[in-house]
Amino acid sequence: MASAAYLIIFGNPLISTVLAVAGLAFVPVGMMIRDLAVKKMIKDIDGV
Repeated sequence: MASAAYLIIFGNPLISTVLAVAGLAFVPVGMMIRDLAVKKMIKDIDGV
């Protein structure tokens, strides 16, 4: 079942293109969130 869904999603060029574009769009957001988390961790360590 999972392999069939995998083939449908990744075998379809349109869906894989949409996923790739969505992934690229989320990269800056993910980096921003990571930076904020790292800054908070550093602040917590400095505060101790």
